[in-house]
Amino acid sequence: MLNLHSELNLILSASKEHWTSHDYGEGYFYQGLNNLNISGIRDTESRVRAYKLTSLVKDKSVLDIGCNSGFLDICLASSAKYIDALDINPFLIKCAEEVKDFTSISNINFFNKDFKDFSPAKQKYEVVLSFANHSTYDKNSVLDLHKYFEKISSLLVSGGTLIFESHHPTYETPEDLMKCIDEIKFYFSITEQKRPIYGSFADQGRTLIICKKKD
Repeated sequence: MLNLHSELNLILSASKEHWTSHDYGEGYFYQGLNNLNISGIRDTESRVRAYKLTSLVKDKSVLDIGCNSGFLDICLASSAKYIDALDINPFLIKCAEEVKDFTSISNINFFNKDFKDFSPAKQKYEVVLSFANHSTYDKNSVLDLHKYFEKISSLLVSGGTLIFESHHPTYETPEDLMKCIDEIKFYFSITEQKRPIYGSFADQGRTLIICKKKD
């Protein structure tokens, strides 16, 4: 494990030097992974429990948009059928691959891709995770909200599930969130909407929406 941590720290250092966009981890990891003693701004295991993700992805094909270091997917791998996870930052994808190899997980595919350029190699997905990626602080997202949710809908099977997490309220006003929800409703039927109470300041106040693709 010491070798893993050493390699991950080297990747973070390279990212700090060469990745010019906003660093969501601010020099550290944005996602943590407790069972590998990796701390992050957000506690991944607590997030999985609060959102009941293990049961929502059980035996399902999953797409994770903007997976960051992929630690959330690492936590869900034993439950999901398979996971395709993508992020625009190549250094974060390299971190994800290192942890995937260390844990001998075989049902996750990590892609260094922008969502707008992504096309699945397999059939459509049963679940899509969109966790604070409908717009991005670093402005790398180029799809407007309507096109963003339109593409998600096109990648889901009939009746497929979208699990959506809003930005922290510091960065997303109630008015902006309502605009986003209106776009979601164009393609999806909302089955659950809540603000889970868990984690640190970075977790508090976020809206979780679970919805089904309209036929």
